[in-house]
Amino acid sequence: EHRIFKEIKPFSSFEDKNHWISSSVLLSRNGSFAGDEAMLEDIAARGVRFASPKQGFQRPKRMWLWHIVDQHSFRGIGHFSWSAGPGETPEMKELGGGDDSSFTSRYKHLFQNVTGVNPRRDDPPSPKENKSAKGGWQSWEDQYPCVRIAQRDTLRLMIEGPKFLEESEKEKEKQQKTKVEERDSEESDEEEAKKEKEREKGKETENGFDSFGEDEDEEEESNEDAETDLFGGVWSLKEKNYRLRLPLSPTLLSAAVGEIPISKGKSKYVVVLGLYTPEFEKVLKKPSRDKKDDLFDISSELRKELIAIAREGTWPFHSNYLPCEVPGKNKQVTYCKHKKKWCVGGIEWDTLRKNYEVSFNVHSATPSMKHALAEFSFPEFIHLSLWERYRDGIVEGCWVAIRSIIKHILEKMERKGQRILLRSYAIIRRQWTSVRLPIPGLDGGKGSDELMCYVFDKWVYQFLLILSVWVPGALTPSRSVPHFDVPQPDLLRCVKVLLAREIEEMSTASPSSSSSPSSSPFLSIKPPENLLTHQRDTVDDLHKKDQLALERDGFPRRSHFFCLATGAGKTRVAITYILEFLQKDLFASSVVDAVVWLSPLAAIDDIVAEIRKSGVKNVCKMPATGVPKSGYFNVVKDNVIAKFAQSTAEDSLCVAASRCFFVFDEVDRCYNLTQRTSAALECAENCFKSVCMTATPLRSNTQQPLYQWINLGVPSFPLAANGNNGLPLACDMIKKNVDIGIKVTTKLHRFPLEKQYLSQYKDLCNSSGKNLFNLLANVSYQAIDKMMVKIAREVGEKDGGCLLVVRDAEHALRLASRFGTPSVTTDGTVYEAKTGIRVVPYNACRGFNWGSVLGHIVVSQYPGNLSTYTQMVGRINRQGQKRKEVFVHKILPAGTVVEILHERHCFVDRKSRSFEAIGEYYGPDCLLKLATGEVLKSSLQ
Repeated sequence: EHRIFKEIKPFSSFEDKNHWISSSVLLSRNGSFAGDEAMLEDIAARGVRFASPKQGFQRPKRMWLWHIVDQHSFRGIGHFSWSAGPGETPEMKELGGGDDSSFTSRYKHLFQNVTGVNPRRDDPPSPKENKSAKGGWQSWEDQYPCVRIAQRDTLRLMIEGPKFLEESEKEKEKQQKTKVEERDSEESDEEEAKKEKEREKGKETENGFDSFGEDEDEEEESNEDAETDLFGGVWSLKEKNYRLRLPLSPTLLSAAVGEIPISKGKSKYVVVLGLYTPEFEKVLKKPSRDKKDDLFDISSELRKELIAIAREGTWPFHSNYLPCEVPGKNKQVTYCKHKKKWCVGGIEWDTLRKNYEVSFNVHSATPSMKHALAEFSFPEFIHLSLWERYRDGIVEGCWVAIRSIIKHILEKMERKGQRILLRSYAIIRRQWTSVRLPIPGLDGGKGSDELMCYVFDKWVYQFLLILSVWVPGALTPSRSVPHFDVPQPDLLRCVKVLLAREIEEMSTASPSSSSSPSSSPFLSIKPPENLLTHQRDTVDDLHKKDQLALERDGFPRRSHFFCLATGAGKTRVAITYILEFLQKDLFASSVVDAVVWLSPLAAIDDIVAEIRKSGVKNVCKMPATGVPKSGYFNVVKDNVIAKFAQSTAEDSLCVAASRCFFVFDEVDRCYNLTQRTSAALECAENCFKSVCMTATPLRSNTQQPLYQWINLGVPSFPLAANGNNGLPLACDMIKKNVDIGIKVTTKLHRFPLEKQYLSQYKDLCNSSGKNLFNLLANVSYQAIDKMMVKIAREVGEKDGGCLLVVRDAEHALRLASRFGTPSVTTDGTVYEAKTGIRVVPYNACRGFNWGSVLGHIVVSQYPGNLSTYTQMVGRINRQGQKRKEVFVHKILPAGTVVEILHERHCFVDRKSRSFEAIGEYYGPDCLLKLATGEVLKSSLQ
């Protein structure tokens, strides 16, 4: 047993007096349950006023302390308790429900088997009563030390923050004193002569980046890192200093400057610096959801004029989210006409970033650190990271220690160790000034404002805690578990490089990559030929971006994002690029042994057929195990990837991702904070390379999800948390405007409500209720069901088929029962024999190709955004369509909330609009007057 466990005792009013008092006072002042009751009453009151329950609700700025005290289930406690991996005791595994227990099972076990108390259901026992009752405060025994540690650490970390070693402050004072003495001694001739003599002997170097001299005294003080430093840095153990050259990414300048607003008359434009070469500026219009408004549709003359205006100005160098402290950080960004270069604080950007140097304090490893490393004790490391740590800088021998820790984890935990390493790197890879891990909900599931928290995240947090012991300047535990503060972002960059190297070695050492490049199954496949001009141009642009990233940033590009119109051939572009890339890059072909293609369910069969048509014989649907089949294109529906990502099996999709090339088809489906998005992002971070593609990149009301996916390809670009500097990333997206020569004609069919439906509509307008406006919409849709089916059959019989788009599956069942229409089809094989009608829900109108045989769509106006509508039209307006003109028949119930939705969607909003929002804006009275013809529709717009 470790000494830490032996010291743990039950709660004591003497030893923990201060913490008992502070928590009790905070509980009393915050109200705890009273606060919950007030929130519920407020939501109920809003519901009575027909307001959305979410309206006006604001996320609290901080988590109240009672989440820790009165529940023991403060959401971060699961990352502390039940330490796993080497050093885990059998008691810990039993308490945690085993190695692979989810957060849900861990919380449940905590309440039922350890504390026996859930204050949400039961009153907590008094410390003075029920001493023998299970769950009482006095029932703590030595068999529950890890839970006790978790409660203590979570509470004290929240109240006090991590504890720093006093030696850190003493070291700073000592270093400052030494520097003052050195400056004073420089005035003496004797000291100058001595320094000159030392220079001749090679004890010191002028640039600070060469190796140490061969002086015996200095060799005795050097450590392993000084001899084999991973970054080419210099350890000066006498001065307790570590120096190295750490060049900055060229993308940093465009991120720091962000948007440069330029006005020309009444029009507003934005100029952004080039991503890899700042002098290649881009000019954009303000982002718009209008499909007719192209961000880059600007004449060359106007573009040159706007760039010239931007170069004349002086622009701030924003710094709050940057991973460095450059000399020009608080200075201005200007364009030097003489050098024809952008400068920061008068220094040319390329010169500044290439010669960027950093210096860190070096601390001596304490006996506890050495003991924890020798014994490889997870619990002791965690204790050190919280209560016996340095404030900044690095610890002597840190790089060798970290590599030793990683090696030990990989050897002892094998595949699970790989998952920990991959997940850790995926989390910190695109974070710079703070590191935030996903937090589970209070039930252990997905948090309301976070991505999915996986089983392995508890080990990831503890692994990062261990790293923080050796590189305290890179990671410091935040008071809010399981997050980290980053005191010195430059050090975090070093940690990222180290983890990337370890992952690369791990991938190249795996059995799948041990074969020679010539044995890759993809080398013998001939890429598709006879591509259309826009398809070939897109493939060439992808290759050019690979080369540019390697030349300018020094790292191979790991992801691409491109956009083509629906039906323009995204699948052929992706297949061609993958095969050409693997055949050009021998290293990639030696590592990648599988392609994983994520697609909507309706498109899977079409994609499999398209891949085979391109000459790839080895194509299959993803095995049920979730492990890609080697040597194959594995096609999988994107809504099951969450199940594969949560798998804790030895072989899982997330572990296998490092040897896979991923394709995220219709990536805009992964914009929302869902389990699917969480799983897709983790695979994208861990995979060898990926391609993201869509026809509707601005599906979301905000651009942040789009920037997040483009950022995968440019991880060195520090994207601000609010996405305000994301437009340079938007310029990195490859977008081709393609006119396939097919005219789309929209025909509106308005029908007044029949008497029975008008009566129902009036009654609803005169009533009240939480779901009033959805009920109004339901009546409106029922009123036009007959006309939708009638028009669909008419045009289908004349033109050989029609796509009848219904609101949802329930709507399809209603039409089938009332009018005998066919059931929903996913592959186009289910249709009405006489008319060729095929029924598809509105939210499933994406991905499939069989719609090109049809020339008509019959639809009403459904809630959603413009991108969903664009995807629907793309089912018939696509390559393979033989007609020169296709038709969209939109059926509208006149004077109803559905017609208002159509009018606002087309002429005002151009964004997602719900019936609740429409009803709240107009009110039942106005809707009633519109339905009865008392007011004109134009007066409500």
